[in-house]
Amino acid sequence: MSTTIDVYSTTDVFPLVHQTRARTEMLFRELLARHGIDSTLDVTAFYPRERGEELRMVPPDVR
Repeated sequence: MSTTIDVYSTTDVFPLVHQTRARTEMLFRELLARHGIDSTLDVTAFYPRERGEELRMVPPDVR
């Protein structure tokens, strides 16, 4: 199963992409565990794109 979740900062200070990715994985893993669901998560950051554009991953050291 795959899903897309848009994550936006609530402050004007953005953490590094790898920090946001790791925290998102942890929070979703905890949420699923509370409901008794064993899970394997892999959160990946991509730049927004228009239809037909190539998919571009965000480097981990970007804010």
